Amino acid sequence: MQIRILLAMDDSENALRAAEMVANCFRADSRVVLFNVGGSAAPLYRQDPAASSPFIPSQQHKLRDLEEKKRNRIDGAIRKARQMLLARGFAAEGVTIKTTSRKIDIPADILAEARSGHDVVVLGRRGLSGMKDFFSGSTANKVYA
Repeated sequence: MQIRILLAMDDSENALRAAEMVANCFRADSRVVLFNVGGSAAPLYRQDPAASSPFIPSQQHKLRDLEEKKRNRIDGAIRKARQMLLARGFAAEGVTIKTTSRKIDIPADILAEARSGHDVVVLGRRGLSGMKDFFSGSTANKVYA
């Protein structure tokens, strides 16, 4: 039986560890979707300058640059995860990449994608301290709750 795995990806080491866990624990005939929900600063730098605070227009280029750097780091992590899976014998056509813009919030968007036909959802976990985790939560906690 072929398992359909949704592997939520960002640019963290924990996401790469989750990919390694998938590579080690699942059969190579599984189908894996490397999934990223893009958080975006675009609404801030695409605002009508006349309608925004004076700070925003002067900083738009910095926001764009930061977003581009983040996107490049995420793309690099996804490429690494894909290469790791391929090196472990997963078929190229069985490892796909899907990126989407944030619709609700990242945990809700991951759950919505998971419900579209995946058997397993895998996420890395930050490993916050108990107190920090209690106050800020984590994507993994919110998805699994």
